[in-house]
Amino acid sequence: MKWLVVAGLMCFSTALGQTGKLLTLEDALAIGRTQSRLLQVSAAKADAASARADEVGTLLLPSLKLEGIYRRLSDVDPFQVSVPFSPQPIVISPTILNNYNVRVGLQQ
Repeated sequence: MKWLVVAGLMCFSTALGQTGKLLTLEDALAIGRTQSRLLQVSAAKADAASARADEVGTLLLPSLKLEGIYRRLSDVDPFQVSVPFSPQPIVISPTILNNYNVRVGLQQ
């Protein structure tokens, strides 16, 4: 008897706890899309494949690179060699204080 009362109360409480909300087809599909892990994984795989296809497409385009460098070197005496037949020493490596380097590259 006691079990009958408990079972009746449980059925009665669950019946009262349910609400009568109606779902449209669009709402049910939206809930299914947001809650389904399998659909989310499939969508992520499709996005990754699309990104790889875009990456391969960009490799067909030419690439232009421009690089510029400026260096200020320290003041070092030039490397000179004195020879007996010349009154002035011969400069082998002159002092160059400003060093510029510009590089342009085009790759297809």
